[in-house]
Amino acid sequence: MKKILITLLIIVGAGAIVYGGYILSQKPGAPAATPEPTGGLPSPQSVSGGSGAVQQTQLPPAVVPSANTPAGILTSAAFGVIAQNPVTDYFVDSGNNAYFIQPDGQVFAAMNGSLSTLNGSAMQDMLSASFSYDGTKILASFGSSFSPQWSIFDIKAKTWSPLPIAMYSAAWSPNDLRIAYFTKSGDLNAATILDTNNPKAKPVVIIKLRAQDLTLNWMSSSTLILAERSSGLVPASAWAVSISKKTLLPLEQDIFGLRINWPGSSAQGLVFSGKASNRGGALSIVDPKGSALHGLSFLTLPSKCTFGFGKPVGTSTAPLPALLFCGAPRDQDVLSRTLLPDAYDQKQLMTADDLYSINLADGTVQSLFADQSQILDGTNLKTANGRLFFVNRYDNRLYGITL
Repeated sequence: MKKILITLLIIVGAGAIVYGGYILSQKPGAPAATPEPTGGLPSPQSVSGGSGAVQQTQLPPAVVPSANTPAGILTSAAFGVIAQNPVTDYFVDSGNNAYFIQPDGQVFAAMNGSLSTLNGSAMQDMLSASFSYDGTKILASFGSSFSPQWSIFDIKAKTWSPLPIAMYSAAWSPNDLRIAYFTKSGDLNAATILDTNNPKAKPVVIIKLRAQDLTLNWMSSSTLILAERSSGLVPASAWAVSISKKTLLPLEQDIFGLRINWPGSSAQGLVFSGKASNRGGALSIVDPKGSALHGLSFLTLPSKCTFGFGKPVGTSTAPLPALLFCGAPRDQDVLSRTLLPDAYDQKQLMTADDLYSINLADGTVQSLFADQSQILDGTNLKTANGRLFFVNRYDNRLYGITL
């Protein structure tokens, strides 16, 4: 298989990963292969709604932040900056309040047109930060990437609580306050889960592996994704780990430039695969077994996409359509000539994106934002309250678009 020999030390029972997920108009592809794009990025003239009528959204220029820029969520403007502060991660609640953590560890809330400080103490060398599923806590790492220190910030109490665990590659559960992480156990790496909502909870080891340079994330509340760190120059693999049965099943094998994004508790995920030529690649929607459901007709990266739902039409009570929202670089040719995802990760490549939604039931593509005067490199996309939010890599500010 690959360069790394993986030895399972804990195997309890046998299990199967739950099948599921919406599909596009094409039939599922072969599990082991990620399909190539089938065409170019749709032009605004070819973008249509479900009825076939051309629907090209016209949006005003971005709001340029100034000293008196309101710090609340957009209510009437179709597009604009949420707040002036640089953002590492953010959360928008049902009341349309935004919470975000800066690259220096300071935490703020944008509520009712004003900005309030939840934590004003700057911290050096913050490596990562992410909000819990409900926005009540932030998991952050600081210090050296070889030996990071981890802490949890409580939004309500406005306090940091250090985690005395030597761990790495930690991530929140998609629907509760558990975290999954790796910790060293002799010459092994132990995939472990801790319930941070229970002060008396003990870490639970799910599986131990004799492997190096792995990442850990969640597919669902019952399944973890374990993956080798990848490059467009080196193939990598990923596995699905059943938390209850403690079994390890192949998800993606020997993929150049492998990147996986499984937003929230979605029934499907996104897989980027590079090419053996070390240039370009393809993005596919996959099911929980790793089988390709659909290859997108344009090239972008998993970090520039998220899943969500449409909005009601009139008084209709029909189920809302499941959608994929993506920022797609306008210059598709430059991606096809670039080592991905390396160049993007290292910020050797910055993109100018248009924003699209794709109906997962019928494949219909709609343009959400295509203002040629705006230069946006969108990442960390999320949806809330009929709006699409993202962080612009050019200025690290949080932007919002009314859907």
